[in-house]
Amino acid sequence: GWKAAVEHASSLGPLFQDRVKKLPGKDWYRLRRTLEVAYTILDDDDKEEKIKQLYNGQRQGGLDASPFYDVRCFFLCPDDRMTHTAVVDSRCEGMI
Repeated sequence: GWKAAVEHASSLGPLFQDRVKKLPGKDWYRLRRTLEVAYTILDDDDKEEKIKQLYNGQRQGGLDASPFYDVRCFFLCPDDRMTHTAVVDSRCEGMI
């Protein structure tokens, strides 16, 4: 269960132990991501450098490096969200 998974992730090193301590409740998604990162870099010779790159607080990749695009999307929904969702879906399908 959760306790065994947390103990295992914590056993992979002090960085991962610290990350697990910060998880809010039983956040399986973030625990799984922490384990994926740990397993990806455990066999790497330059493990410390990779850890610094991964957990530096900066987003990597994506469009945020470009000052020309703002791809945020907001939907202002009327009272019935499901009806609005159906309208948006049909318009998207129409564009395809």
